Amino acid sequence: MARPKHTNPEQFTSGEISHGTGISMRNLQVIRDNGLAPEDGQWLPSGLWDLTGLVHFTLIAAFAGNKTPLLHAAKLAQEMRYTHSDFGFGYLPRVEHEHYGKKLEN
Repeated sequence: MARPKHTNPEQFTSGEISHGTGISMRNLQVIRDNGLAPEDGQWLPSGLWDLTGLVHFTLIAAFAGNKTPLLHAAKLAQEMRYTHSDFGFGYLPRVEHEHYGKKLEN
């Protein structure tokens, strides 16, 4: 399988995500295999992530860096994205504590 090519600085390969977040390529694959990676954008070629994907993996890395198990960290990051639908780069609007944890499984 060929490596994805891109010239857009707002698109990131899995290798770039791994290097930037500190999540190993193997752990990125584990996150994807468990359905906890952000959905690929319909307009992006397969294997590329946009800024939303980068932020999602950065959140996972932040939680995992604080000793949260990898899959739990990925579930927390996913929950934050679902709870805050207009989640953007560094911006969490309308923090609503009553919604946290409702989609998480034990």
